[in-house]
Parts: sequence; C-alpha cells; structure tokens
Amino acid sequence: MAKESVAERIIRLRKKAGFRFASDAIKALGVRPTTYYGWEQGAAIDTDTAARLARLFNVRPEAILFGTGDDEGRYHVVPVIGIISAGGSIETMSEQIDHSTPLFEIEVPFQLPPDALALEVRGDSMYPRYDNGDVIICRKTGDDVDIIVGREAAVATDAGNRYLKKVLRGTKSGLYDLESHNAPPMRDQRLVWVSPVNTVIRSGQWRAITAGNRSAST
Repeated sequence: MAKESVAERIIRLRKKAGFRFASDAIKALGVRPTTYYGWEQGAAIDTDTAARLARLFNVRPEAILFGTGDDEGRYHVVPVIGIISAGGSIETMSEQIDHSTPLFEIEVPFQLPPDALALEVRGDSMYPRYDNGDVIICRKTGDDVDIIVGREAAVATDAGNRYLKKVLRGTKSGLYDLESHNAPPMRDQRLVWVSPVNTVIRSGQWRAITAGNRSAST
C-alpha cells in the first residue's frame, strides 16, 4: 500500500472534518484559492500552516504532517545533520547523514518519523518558497526518485553536493534536471539520495538546543 502524502492527508482530514469541498475549507480559512489548492496538490507546508489546518480540522498538526495523532504536545528533538544549497554548490561529501553526529539539534512541537532529519537552507534560489535560514525536515531513508519527479525535494548528487530543488527528468535515463525558482536549471544530474520536503520551519521560528546554539534563530 502506497504511503499517504501530506496532500492526501489534508484532503482526507478536510472531508472527515465535514468540509466536503475544498471551497468550503478555503472560505473558512480565508485564504486564496490558489494557495489552498497548492496544499492539496503537494506544495510543501510549514509548521504555521499545519497548525492552522489542524485547528480547522480539529486534529493535531502532526496528524497532517506525519499521519500521527496520539502525541501529547511535548516537544521532540530532530537532528540538523547539515546544510542544503538553495543557491550555489555546497560540497557535502564529508557530511554524513548520521543522527549520531548532527551539526546541532532543534526542538519541534510535533511528533516525528523515526528517521526524520533536518537540513538548514543556504541561498535564495528557491525564494519565495524557501528562505535562507529555513530548516526543512525530510527522511533519512529517502524515496525512489521516479516518484519524486515534478516535486520539490532534498537531493544529493554523485558529485557529493546537496540541493533543495524541483526534480525533473533529464535527457537520459538515470539523469535528472534540478530546477530553481529564480536560478538557471542544473541539467542531467545523477542523484544518489532524494527525499521530499516533509515540512518547513521558517527562519526565526527554530532554536538550536545543542552545539552551543550554533546558528540559532530568535
């Protein structure tokens, strides 16, 4: 059975809450239709959006973000294992995706998958969707790249670089284009790890709790 996506959960929880049509939820939230339809079509959502939808659907934010709802509201720790480029290349070969040696850790007020990890965004090529200093949460195990095509994701290339981009098919089998919102595309990249963005914690909304509060935002 295929894993339920965040978008699919939003649709399911909307209907369960009694909002038969997306237009009903749009009216209740007071948001632009294009914004809401984007959420139901797979656009990444941040923690504020998840909380807003959760209040409307009478569930906890983690029910939307991760499909779990039995949490008591306590904070959970997620390791920030490195940085991810939304601009120029950042060599990450020396950084291992390893929970045991993160750059630092942050607290989040929702339950996390067992293999959750976080990456700090550097650069502005994905602005306004992602800002420099945002933290994205994804999964260590990653996904099959072919099911990520057409979506935004954290990716690692065989050259040892890590990027936050939209993944498109390249000119040959096994190669993929990485598209930005305001930078030239990177053509025919070979990817060794791909994980969709599960959620976004905006710059200024997270605080490092280890490693001397390195890169902490206030």
